[in-house]
Amino acid sequence: MRLIFISLIFFLLTSNYGFGQTDLCQNIYIWDFKTKKNERNSISNTLSNEVEDALSQINDCKVLQRRKYANIQQQVDNEIQISKIEDLSDDLRKKLKTIQAERVLFGEIEQDFSFNLNLRLSLENLYTKQIKTSSIMIKGEEMINPSLRVKIIQDGIIKLLNLSGSIKLFSNNEVIDEATSIVKNNEFQNVNTIDNFKFEIKEIKRAGEIVDIHFLITNLSDEDRHLKFIPFTNMYYDDDGNTISSRSSACISTNCNSSGYKRDVSSWRNTRNPAINLMPSGIPIKGKISIAGVSKKATKFIRSDINVWINDIQHELQLWNLEFPN
Repeated sequence: MRLIFISLIFFLLTSNYGFGQTDLCQNIYIWDFKTKKNERNSISNTLSNEVEDALSQINDCKVLQRRKYANIQQQVDNEIQISKIEDLSDDLRKKLKTIQAERVLFGEIEQDFSFNLNLRLSLENLYTKQIKTSSIMIKGEEMINPSLRVKIIQDGIIKLLNLSGSIKLFSNNEVIDEATSIVKNNEFQNVNTIDNFKFEIKEIKRAGEIVDIHFLITNLSDEDRHLKFIPFTNMYYDDDGNTISSRSSACISTNCNSSGYKRDVSSWRNTRNPAINLMPSGIPIKGKISIAGVSKKATKFIRSDINVWINDIQHELQLWNLEFPN
């Protein structure tokens, strides 16, 4: 009996009631953060991305990248009131378990009149519903300083996970050196091929804050196949230090003139209409992706992660160093 009791105490101490240090970092899905007023905006979007990046830089952490799971992300966008595991529908729970998610990280943002910000984080176990919480305070002047803001977020993540002795974050020099190496080794290529689909970049246009990427897309297979873009799942990284997601639209062939393609920039953040077309074998078809909210200081997208579905199978088209015209 005494041995059983000692064993039970040891189990509770080492497992931390289901929140072991290593386990906390496994298969985390970041639920898009929202404000206390149940809204999403550029600040919530930025903080969601930066928290995801901070977690991804931690050794032994596995983060499920949101943009790769469009069917879940669409429901996240549509059901903004969800802020805890208990709010999830059975269908959403099933989808999260299907992608092997173990924990979901929720975030709520509150900002005062001086633009000081409090980000409340809640890391919840999808199976046991156990919760670990923490808050990150960011002052107004810190919010407008990207490098300082990222450092504060990293410190907040360390506090949330309680992993001060067992993690390694990239230093600023390591990040810069690695990024420089990656960019140098990934020169611009105007022709990219994925699963026997050839994507040829014919032209890049810029008008103010909008950048258009024009493609000529050829199905190299012997059979006709469906091609689909869901533009809000894409990510673009410019040379001014900005990350752009969700504010984009896409079209293929004659769909460029349909309701699925929206030139009204204000509506793009909520655009969920995919661009889809049956692509004939061997015949080039025009396509276009438009991205809004591009910084005036940016001269190129260093990297563009574009998700495409070929016969309903998801692939990633990764483009490097897309320079904007003067």
